[in-house]
Amino acid sequence: MPDLSTFLQGLATAWKDAEVRPTHRTKPAAERWWRARPGPFEHAWQVVEGWLEAEPTTMAKALMDRLAHAVPDAYTSKAQLRTLQQRIKAWLAEKAKDLILGKLRNLAIARTAYSALVVRRSIAEAQKIKSERVATARQCT
Repeated sequence: MPDLSTFLQGLATAWKDAEVRPTHRTKPAAERWWRARPGPFEHAWQVVEGWLEAEPTTMAKALMDRLAHAVPDAYTSKAQLRTLQQRIKAWLAEKAKDLILGKLRNLAIARTAYSALVVRRSIAEAQKIKSERVATARQCT
């Protein structure tokens, strides 16, 4: 067993040994955006979404109970409650964005469509002018 003086002398150079600690771990470069497996609510999500639209304040646990009664073969263990909570949270966030930004999104879409229409009209007018110039040049020669 090393004595205290040897330990204290070793502290001065311990950093050179590059001790790896859990707090010094590198973080992954980017988060995964793809799903590793199909979602457990892939087939039942339309039903759950209908329930949420009818009663948006319903808790995920109550919806899981309803789902367990509706499809007992797939959801009796209720092991996917956390996944359902996450899906509902994402759904509510998207609906809140639609509620707040809905008019702005529609306005942006309308502006984009109007801009495309203006561009199409200006191209058509430019082609018309060009064809008139070509016709005039042919008549002159």
